[in-house]
Amino acid sequence: MQIYEKAISDFLPTPSKSHYIFNLRDFARVMRGVLLVPAERMTEPDKLIRLWIHEVYRVFNDRLTEDKDRFVFFLRPRIFIFRTTNERTNEDILQAAKPI
Repeated sequence: MQIYEKAISDFLPTPSKSHYIFNLRDFARVMRGVLLVPAERMTEPDKLIRLWIHEVYRVFNDRLTEDKDRFVFFLRPRIFIFRTTNERTNEDILQAAKPI
């Protein structure tokens, strides 16, 4: 939810970025993407984190058009993971979260 709140506060729509309108439906798309994976496939916490990062980028980052905005948003999930997990995020997760 913090990622969603940060996206709506940081990426405000302008005439050239009229599609920068985020709503709770976008947050629900992230949750739905995570919940679509069967529980038996999520045996390791790293897999769930990688899936969540992927879904966040799929829903929010794909909508951003400027490289500057993409870079700013790219850091958000990584910072959130570092702040909220007790163990450091391993290199595999960070490799999976590289921008295109």
